[in-house]
Amino acid sequence: MPLIRDNDIIELEPDQRLVTQRHTVEIKKWIREHKEDPFFLYIPYSMPHAPQFSSENFEGKSANGKWGDAVEEVDWSVGEVFKELKAQGIDDNTMVVFLSDNGGAMNWGASNAPLRGGKGTTLEGGQRVPFIIRYPGQVPADSHASQLATSMDLLPTIAKLAGGQAPSDHKIDGKNIWPLLSGSDEAKSPHRAFYYY
Repeated sequence: MPLIRDNDIIELEPDQRLVTQRHTVEIKKWIREHKEDPFFLYIPYSMPHAPQFSSENFEGKSANGKWGDAVEEVDWSVGEVFKELKAQGIDDNTMVVFLSDNGGAMNWGASNAPLRGGKGTTLEGGQRVPFIIRYPGQVPADSHASQLATSMDLLPTIAKLAGGQAPSDHKIDGKNIWPLLSGSDEAKSPHRAFYYY
């Protein structure tokens, strides 16, 4: 998998052990360059996707093999992003969304317990994922919602918070879930069901 910046391949076969750290260096630099403006930054770490790699700082350190090592390095990297937001003085005015695109791959060492199933299944372990929002002063600390939501809800929710709206020239499956996120006791999911394709 090559490393690409804009439309240019900058490295054809990078050392996979260093990709998470290299992403983190670039992310921190990008935050410094854009700290004065409103921004949207999407960080899709390639780890712990198979095959798993981690730098020598994490290799062989977890109790869960290569998968656990890769997860621990991503955890460190997310911590570095938070440190950079704080160092730039924008930590309290930045919404951070942390989620997975699917349940963990059980055949690679992930556990979705107590849910049954994992990546590639329609069981809850393949569909229910961590969905964590940190937005100081806007999302109450230690709050939680057990209502149905989906990552597709982020577009209309963030658009609304930014003073815009989701596209209206075609159907959008996502709904505004700000009432769920903001801790309203009366908040209900805008979804009656979630149909897996």
